[in-house]
Amino acid sequence: MRSMREELDKSAIADFDNTWKQALKLYFRALLLFLFPEIHDIIDWKHHYIKLKTDLELTVNSQEPKGIANQLFQARSKEGESIFILISIEIDSKEDIDFIESIHYYNCRAVGQYKRPVISLGILADRGKSWRSRKYKYAKGKYKKTMEFPIAKLVDYQSRWEELEASTNPFAIAVSSQRSAVSL
Repeated sequence: MRSMREELDKSAIADFDNTWKQALKLYFRALLLFLFPEIHDIIDWKHHYIKLKTDLELTVNSQEPKGIANQLFQARSKEGESIFILISIEIDSKEDIDFIESIHYYNCRAVGQYKRPVISLGILADRGKSWRSRKYKYAKGKYKKTMEFPIAKLVDYQSRWEELEASTNPFAIAVSSQRSAVSL
């Protein structure tokens, strides 16, 4: 039987998951500008981006990682190339070693579905300052596979409250709210 704390944690994670998914749909450009400026700068914003509907969700019987929001977008680079950007957010406020595997899994699913390279980005909402999962590695014999991806760690903004409060970027508010809720 679950404790009330576990039920509240599960409910809060679901709420944060939905909030972040909605915010991503509405403010994709603002998110990239605020958390991933190097990715923001490769996109030609004169062209519209598209939030893609995907079948990346797992089947009903499978074990989908909990507390992870995934959103896939298509945009045009400044060179005129169509690019796909998968944003995975670790909503749960604790370290999750499955996060790396989850990003790798969803990246492979998106590549398989769209037959194009996919840029994966990770957002970590845990409290730990040292945990910075950004690399998937697997090796067996002579087979090696490595995938590195940029991450934004929300705890890094903890000491930047004045910057968050002064910003007009919607994601400054989202980061501020997430950090306040996690520190309760």
